[in-house]
Amino acid sequence: MNSLISSSTSHLNSKHLEYFVHWSNLLLLESSSAAITNAFWTEESTYREKKGMCLSNLSLDTNIKRVEEIGEIFYIITFHRLEDGDSSTLSSVGLKEGDYIAISKERSLTEVAITMGYIVKIHERSVEVTSDRDLSKFPQCEDCTFRIDKQVSNSATSCIRNNLMRLMENENEASKLRQLIIEQQAPKFSKSLPKDVVLSGRSILKGLNKVQQRVVLKALMAEDYFIIKGMPGTGKTSTIVALVRLFSSMGISVFLTSYTHSAIDNILLKLKDHMSFVRIGQEARIHQTLKKFSFENLTKDFTTADQFKTFMAQQMVVAATCLSVNHAVFKIKKFDVCIVDEASQINQIACIGPLFHAKKFILVGDDKQLPPLVVNEKAREKGMQQSLLEKLCNADNCMELVIQYRMNKEIMRFCNELTYNGALQCGSEDVASAVLILDGLKNNMDSTPNWIIQTLQSEIQKSVMFVNTDQVNVSHSEKSQDLNDFEVNLVQDILQVLLKCKVSEWDIGIITPYRRQVDLIQDKLRKMNVNNIEVNTVDQYQGRDKDVIIISCVKHNNSTTDCEKKGIIIDDERRLNVAISRAKRKLIIIGCKSSLAIYESFKNLIKCFTSEQIIDLSPESFPS
Repeated sequence: MNSLISSSTSHLNSKHLEYFVHWSNLLLLESSSAAITNAFWTEESTYREKKGMCLSNLSLDTNIKRVEEIGEIFYIITFHRLEDGDSSTLSSVGLKEGDYIAISKERSLTEVAITMGYIVKIHERSVEVTSDRDLSKFPQCEDCTFRIDKQVSNSATSCIRNNLMRLMENENEASKLRQLIIEQQAPKFSKSLPKDVVLSGRSILKGLNKVQQRVVLKALMAEDYFIIKGMPGTGKTSTIVALVRLFSSMGISVFLTSYTHSAIDNILLKLKDHMSFVRIGQEARIHQTLKKFSFENLTKDFTTADQFKTFMAQQMVVAATCLSVNHAVFKIKKFDVCIVDEASQINQIACIGPLFHAKKFILVGDDKQLPPLVVNEKAREKGMQQSLLEKLCNADNCMELVIQYRMNKEIMRFCNELTYNGALQCGSEDVASAVLILDGLKNNMDSTPNWIIQTLQSEIQKSVMFVNTDQVNVSHSEKSQDLNDFEVNLVQDILQVLLKCKVSEWDIGIITPYRRQVDLIQDKLRKMNVNNIEVNTVDQYQGRDKDVIIISCVKHNNSTTDCEKKGIIIDDERRLNVAISRAKRKLIIIGCKSSLAIYESFKNLIKCFTSEQIIDLSPESFPS
């Protein structure tokens, strides 16, 4: 047996084996948490919903759509939140499009996981899912109450484990990846590009700024791999689109991938007007506008294997998620380059899977924003949140996109001082000087509290304001540390003035670290008859921006113990960076300065404020 093991691993050195053991242990730890997650029937649905793992109290819409794709039949099912149930919105819970789910009957130990499926779309009061079962045939379905629980897909876990196993195989692709990833062999680059490539790509490059152009040209010169760090608002998607177009014009085939369907589709929506491509994935999970590019649609009339092979040989661009690498397409086509978007958010081993199918790869992301999601605390402590981008990135193989078109210069200053060491630059003077101007504020000054008037001033240096509740007697709702009624009321006061001054609801966003606070604010907005202001956690806000961002920090009066402080969600510089960088013209942070200062990330943030940017609420104005 020992000789058999020795012969099967003789091509691996000690670093390879250490990497294998390390990641095997991490995946085992994470899967142990997944097993607990999947035992959902042991917990009340309302309790799991507060943890962001379940949608409870749902009724079935019996108008179910039947879909058939290449002989596979599935159903698109809509559930609605019962009006007499929880007042919180489904979109704020924490489940997202693409999540693998189990559908069960509420309060039943026998009708559990009636069917499995995936979330297609989440609205405030309804959710669309795919399933292989028509639930309208379920007995007394119209009178049943359902729950939807997030699951860890066995196929996803299996796919990731297979990636690790394949990385250890005695084959050329695996050997090259081991050298680049485990041994961290320096990637090679061409010394120059042919003049005809630069000339033919001039029309594509013209739409990019100078930094983006340099990054794209460097990516074209990569022989092994290259990393693009896209800071907030720097045009990461536009850069990827230009890169794909240039590769295609050079006759270089591209496999475009990311972890989520939405990330891929965001790129393809900008690419579709310039070129054709093949989108792999279940049609129900592909953006409506892109369904005509789906593999199923493009090959629906094929009857022989040769037709598929001929068709795929002609395709220059194919897009699919990281976990779709078992699709038949990847058995018949090898790509010249693989581009991985949002690579900084993808589990390191999941990210490796697509790389087997290309000669070189380009990772795009920002390791200063959200990391890969890891449920198990021990796995996090042992380094499972390190993405492949973070592992490989260094000055020799990475270039940064630093010219941003989102934030004005004062909001950008906070991002630079907190995270980017001054690297971010404004793309134009218009971007740098853009402020929130409230023409109606002067007309309402008599009826508007002074602290709100000061908060909403239009001077550029007051684009970021901290509303400090230190001196006010604030009691947490239900003695909970993740709810703060007082801050909800402050948010309401600010919103009333903004809306009175004709700021569009669509231009305002509210971020808070806790889902229960999200629910509390959304409930307040419904009572105000405000329906179009997005309220969510930081994790749900990445990739989006608003003219005005209000952050409700919740914590107050040093009530957090050392145990609670460790790993607390608000003590995370990357999440704080994401929250701040969502704002374009005005950023308002509401919180208790002394309570927040015990967290290292917030302590560093507070240092960025000038005295005129901090408004100390007086206890006289808010008597207990």
